[in-house]
This record gives sequence, C-alpha cells and structure tokens, in this order.
Amino acid sequence: QAGGSPDEAYALVDSAFAAERSLAAQVAGAQSQLETPQITLGYTEIRAPIDGRISSTAVTEGNVVSPTSGTLAMIVSQDPIYVLFPVAQRTALDLRTRYGPKGGFKAVVIRLRLPDGRIATADAESQRLIYYDAGGNPITTIDLRPLGVRAEQLIRVSADTIALTGRSTRSPSAIAVVFTGNGKVVRRFDAADARGDLPQGMPVVLGVLGGGRTFIGRYQPLRPLPGQARWIDSITIAVVGPDMRITRVLGTLPGVVLALEDSQPRQVWFAPHAVIASAESTFYYGFGAEYKIAALSATGETTRVITRSWRRMTVTDADIVAYIDGWGTRWITSTGAAAEAQKRGMRSDPFFEYVPAFSQFLASTSGELWVRTPNLVDAQWNGELNTVPLAPSEWTVFDQMGRWRGTLMLPSRFFPTDAGSDYVLGIEYGSGRSRRLVAYDLAKEWTSTIR
Repeated sequence: QAGGSPDEAYALVDSAFAAERSLAAQVAGAQSQLETPQITLGYTEIRAPIDGRISSTAVTEGNVVSPTSGTLAMIVSQDPIYVLFPVAQRTALDLRTRYGPKGGFKAVVIRLRLPDGRIATADAESQRLIYYDAGGNPITTIDLRPLGVRAEQLIRVSADTIALTGRSTRSPSAIAVVFTGNGKVVRRFDAADARGDLPQGMPVVLGVLGGGRTFIGRYQPLRPLPGQARWIDSITIAVVGPDMRITRVLGTLPGVVLALEDSQPRQVWFAPHAVIASAESTFYYGFGAEYKIAALSATGETTRVITRSWRRMTVTDADIVAYIDGWGTRWITSTGAAAEAQKRGMRSDPFFEYVPAFSQFLASTSGELWVRTPNLVDAQWNGELNTVPLAPSEWTVFDQMGRWRGTLMLPSRFFPTDAGSDYVLGIEYGSGRSRRLVAYDLAKEWTSTIR
C-alpha cells in the first residue's frame, strides 16, 4: 500500500499466501469429494478387455447387477471375424451320403471318349487329367494343381477339345481349363474375370462352347415373403465372349425349390431343379416343372425348344415312406428307437408334390440330347434324382432337330457320362467304393434296352 512501511507490506504478502494456501486446501478437499462419487459412478460402467461388437445382451441400462448376475453380454471380435454356418444333422447326412460312397468331395470322377477311341478322365482325388488309349493304357497325365482347379466336370468343346470345369483352389470362383486332344492347355477361364453387369453371387461355369464362348451362372438367394413357406431361388445365366466380356444375359431363370424348416431355407426333396448340358455349339437348359427344354447357340440365341407330352406323377405317402425306409437302410447307422426317431424326423421334411419331368441331360457327340426320366427309387442313393441310379434308368433321346428318336433303358448302378451315335460310356458302381469304366455299343438301329 502506498505510504505504508515495509513491515506492513510483508504482512500483507504473508496474509495473501496464507489465503491462497487455504483456498488450495479447499479445492483439494472439493476434488477429493468429487473423486469419491466418480469412483462410485465408475462401478456402474463395465468395460470389456477386448475390442468388438456386442452381439447379444442379457441386461439393459438401469438394471442392477452383481458378481452373481452371470454373463451380461456376448462380444464378437471384428478383427479377425470367424463365421460359423450351423449345419443341421439332416443336412450333414445329406452331404456325407452324397459324396461318401465316392470317397468324399475328393473323388468326383468324369470321363469322355475322343474320336480316335481314347478316353479322357479326371478326378478331384488325384487332381489329374489322364488320357488313355483305346486299350486302356495311360498315355498322357496332366497335374491339375498348378492350374488351380478342382475337377468337377468334363465338357466336350469340339471333336477332341475338352474343357475341365470346377471350383478354383485359389479363390471363391469357378474355373474352366480347355485342353486339346493331346492335353495341351488352350486357355484358362476364370468366371471372376468376366466383365459386365451380373448380380452378385458365387459364379459357376455351366458350359464351354466353341469360339471361346462360356456360359456362366449365378444363383440368386431369395428370402420368402411373409407367410410364404416355399419359393424358387433363381439363377441368372450369361454368355461370356473370348474377350471376357458378357455378350448376352439370358435373364433370371428358375433354379431350385426351397422351403423353410426351423426358420432356415432348405432344399425340397424330389423337387424340380435347373438341368443343363452343353456340347460343341449347343447349350441346353430346362426346369423340371414342365417338359420344356431350350437349346441355345454359342451366342445365347434360342435355336429350338424341345417339348413332349408329360403326365405329372403325384408323390404319394407310400413313395415317401419307401424312400425313407430305403435311405435309412442304406445310411442310418443307429438302431432301435434312435433309428426310428431319425426316420420320423425325415417324414417332417419338405417333399415336392409330384415327380419332375426330367432330372439329368446328356449331350452326345452326334448332336443328340439324352434326357433322364426321374425314378424316386434313385433318391435312396443320396436324396437326389440325378446321381447313381439304383434302378434301371430310362432315357429319352432327341435328335439334332429336337425330334424324338426313341427311349433307352440303361442298367441299374450305371451312371452315363458320355454318349455318341454308336456308344454310351459311363461308370458302373459296385459295392463299397468299387467302380469300373463301362462302354456299351449302340447299334445303328438301336433297341430300346441295353443289357
């Protein structure tokens, strides 16, 4: 203070410092009082030791919890993400029975006969494409692993040019590798490289034709409308040119019939499905809800439509019981009450109302189309109507113009993979995993039954 003595000034400073220390002590006391409720409030917030998103919770904000409350929430990691697809026991059995007798998914076998009598074979188990001479001696062996394709089908592109199709071993795509008659690779087609507008979905190679054109398809999974228990998933088919551009989209076509079971979609037993085949310059498509088969050129234009009078055969309760009993005898390993419980569970599965018009196509080297008539007995093999026939199989044959030529009966357990004007080639399935290659000669004026 002006005019005051030094002692008075020092006293004022000491008083100010004392007041500052007193106020600081009050602030510290207030902060201490604040920390206590903050700690208490912190007890109401539970932090997870890991990052992720809550997938389900057992409590909501405001609930009182304690160490005895159990699990409060489920946290799912997002890096990495693991996706689990639950497979019902019935579905698992379907997959096992479909491929189990053939050695699992590794043993898909395909065979074609070439003009000079040689036979090309491929299987996913050995991952090899092998050419045999007419005497059955291997002359050329090709390792498929460097090509990145798992063998599923052999398609005839021209007289001695073949295409091997299957899933990619490197990506979730579909592959076709074209070979000359001596086993030289002509080109490798990856459906993922096709350029153009197509719906999203996993692609599949449906046909490989001459001129470097390939037919691909993408299934479009649908969800049923409210109250809808059954629906048809569609497939979009497109033609891809030699430059990998999509040149034509055939549109959305019926693919497979599905039904809801336990709130999950599943395939309907005995239902019609998309059936396709191709050879050289023609691609065939049909859906077994009616006897109508479209033949298309390599550019995707419809050249003819094959139709035939057909009477729907109703699927009866006796048919379903016979199928379940036959399938159960073959595949159900449990006994007594457990086996009967499994059969009762199968009786609640969705079954289609009638037998489809056809279940399989076989395009021959001579331009004929072989059409297989479904037999419900065959479903006892693995639930499908287009695999190994347990009963003699009936085939209707149409010529190049789509005119009916006749009907053939092939032996039971004989699965044809190739046909010509004077032969039919296929695999004869024995007991267990035994199988052998069988070729039947067809007379120029062939009879209706091969024995």
